[in-house]
Order: sequence, then structure tokens, then C-alpha cells
Amino acid sequence: MQEPVTTAALPPLATGERVDLVCVVDGQSTARPLPASGRLVIGRGAETSVCVSHRSLSREHAALTVPELVLEDLGSTNGTFVRVMHADGSTTETRVAQGKPVTLAAGATVRLGAVTFVLVPSFVREAAGASVEAEAIALDERMQEIHGLLARVAPSDIPVLILGETGVGKEVLAERVHNASTRRGRPLLRLNCAALSEQLVEAELFGHEKGAFTGASSAKVGLLESATGGTVLLDEIGDLRLDAQAKLLRALEEGKVLRVGGVTPRPIDVRFVAATHRDLEQSVLSGAFRRDLYFRLAGVVLRVPPLRERPSEVLPLARLFLRAACARYKRGFEPVLSEDALAYLRAYAWPGNIRELRHSVERALLLCDGPALERKHFDLSGPALASAPRPAPVTAAPEAPVASASPRVDEPAPTGRNPLGLTRERITEALDRHAGNQTRAAKSLGISRRTLVNWIERYGLARPRGARDE
Repeated sequence: MQEPVTTAALPPLATGERVDLVCVVDGQSTARPLPASGRLVIGRGAETSVCVSHRSLSREHAALTVPELVLEDLGSTNGTFVRVMHADGSTTETRVAQGKPVTLAAGATVRLGAVTFVLVPSFVREAAGASVEAEAIALDERMQEIHGLLARVAPSDIPVLILGETGVGKEVLAERVHNASTRRGRPLLRLNCAALSEQLVEAELFGHEKGAFTGASSAKVGLLESATGGTVLLDEIGDLRLDAQAKLLRALEEGKVLRVGGVTPRPIDVRFVAATHRDLEQSVLSGAFRRDLYFRLAGVVLRVPPLRERPSEVLPLARLFLRAACARYKRGFEPVLSEDALAYLRAYAWPGNIRELRHSVERALLLCDGPALERKHFDLSGPALASAPRPAPVTAAPEAPVASASPRVDEPAPTGRNPLGLTRERITEALDRHAGNQTRAAKSLGISRRTLVNWIERYGLARPRGARDE
């Protein structure tokens, strides 16, 4: 029988919302996303789902079932404890007995031996309300120009292509286009193009007729048909496979879709907004992206500058996210940002952009029990952030965003995504600034030395040998 434990006055997880597990051990913190469902064994054994190499943990210490957030002790030596919050704001710890699992709440703090874990709701998909609030922060001149241009083009049906690093708020701008258009009362369909295979494009996007293939016991309306009258966001369009690009292009050009097994095309009435972190022009030149599809999508092209190039927005955004997090977690008071924390927020380069800033503020609030957020509450990488890294060099401001066929974004990794925004130029500049010392260069970039070495190898850069590395 599961025993409920009042761990915090937090709302339950929203449908489909996942949890990140923040691990605090020996003064160092790391965060890892958890799967949508399953039973995860936590311990120091290499075969466990969540392995933490610490002597105070048993090989199989505890188990956590998600999304129910049920915690059970697996006969650990040093015990499993849950922090309990009382009505007066004080907290105590209660031990979880073996064989008596407890149900936790989002935001709960758990101690396994000497290792502390915090269950933090994942905000990879921001809530619509938070997105609208974030739009109000536009202090940078280029962001003001982007918002002004979108206000002019939103009422039309011209396609919009939004370029920028991961986490800069491309989806928020896409929502702004939809909400400011005449289609705002209709659906906004978000499609992750990186997940669309050749088979999924036809079956999911276009639908199918009854008996079209084995298992098609009834007809199914495709996603594009279901969004008729609304807007379709083609997120990560740069990751769409070539075979899928051809099928999507035909739908865009004809304004019709042909269901699998069908003989008569069906009209669709949708407005397309595309977004990507990749350099699509370079992808066109390399043959990875169709030229005709690019020009079909690039009605108005906008490049969203990374957060490090608009430092005037960092602190206002941080305060906005802090206020929203306090409301979400029903905190009776809003902690202040200490001078040390403010200095850290200003100096950090924010490679994960607005998404990273939001996560950092949310986690800092959950790790803080006092009246002020300190620098230690934001430090999720341990020694790699022992000294505040210098801001990345700010490049000359680009021209005002206009309709363009030549978008330019930071160079992505040769393979896969580059969520940290670690371009060849940033890595080279950091190594040069620290005379080839990889440890110090990694600290200035806000990453571990091992991560830096991996990216040096991906870009084929020569590893410095002359300087002494700590």
C-alpha cells in the first residue's frame, strides 16, 4: 500500500509533463531528464538506471516510478529519506521504510545516503501563458525590430522562417505569429520534423483510407487536414529527411494532400511557419535540403540573436521566470537575487539561451530554502563553474531582419544537434584566450573538460599540447 507524503505544496504534473532529476553530491550538482514512464533503479551499481558513484549509496539503493513519482527503498544501508514541508514553512526528514513505498510531489527533495535529489518538472515545452509573458521582455534593439516585423506580417498568410540557436525562443515567436493572425481561433499544430520518417510523413501528415495497409481498419484524418484554417509550425525543419522533404513540398505547392490509399486529393488551408537552428542555405548548397522547399518556406526570414548577444534582457527575464516559478510552486514569498547571483547571471554566456535561463531559475528556486538565491543555487556543473566565465564576445549587430534568402546562424556540429551552441569559432577563441589550456577554456564556456575534448574532436581541431592542463 502506497503511503502519501506531503513533500511540498506543488501542483501535480500536467499531462505529458516530464521530470528532471537534479543530483547534488559533495557540493556539485548535475541534472538529467527522466523518461516519460518506467521504474528507475538508483544506486552506485553500473547496471542501475541512474548510476551515482558515491560510497554512501548502495549498489541498488532506491527505485523511482514515473510519472506516478512513487519512491521505494530497496534495502539500502544508509537509508532513503524524504524532506517533508510543514505548514509553518519548516522542513524535517522522514525515512522511507523498505517495503512501504511513498508517493512524492513534483519539486520533492529526497536524500539517499549523503546524496540529495530534487525532482524538477521539465519545461522543454513551455506553457502558453509563460510564453506570452516572455514576449513582453524585448529590450534589445534587434528583438524589438523582430517583434515589430512580425506584427506587420502576422495578419497575412506569408510563410515565416525563424532561424536561431536552440533555446532562443523560436517557438514563442511562432506562437506570436499565430496569435496575431486571423487564424488565432483555429489550431496551432506543432510538428517536430526531426522525428518524421518517410513512412510517418504519409501516414501521419496526410492520413490514410480504410484498408490502405495492414491494420488500417478505418480511415484516419491526417495532421495537416486536422489543422485546416490554422497554423502549422514545422519545428526543426532543417532535420527533415530528403525523402520527406519531397512529400511535404508537394503539399505546400498544391495546397492539397492525398491520403494513403486514396485517389482524390483533399484541399488544406493552413499557414506554415518553420523554425530551425541549422544554416539552411549551407544545407541547400551541400544538398541536404531542397532548394525549392527552402524558397517555398522563406517568405520572411528572421534570425533571432542568442541571449549572450542581448545581455540587457538576462536579468529582466530571470526575474520574470522567478516570479512565475514562485506562483507555480505556491511559494509564500519571492526570494531576492543576491549580488553574487546577479554577477553570475550577467557573466555567464548562456549557451542554452532562454531555455537554459528558465531551467536555471526554476531549479535554483527549488534548491533554495532561504530568503535569497545565491550563486551556489545556479551552479549545476560543479567545478566547471568555479569562477564565472567571461561572456562570449559580442559580434557586430546584424542588419535589421528583412525577408532574405541568405539566413546565417551559428555553425552546427558536423553531426547531430548542438544544444550548447558550441561553434568552432567559440571553441577556438576560448582555447586561444587561455593559451591552449583545455580545463580553463572549458570553464569559460561553462562545460566540462571532457565535453570540450569531445567537441574538439568533432570539429577536427588540433588538440593543444604545449600548455599545461590542470
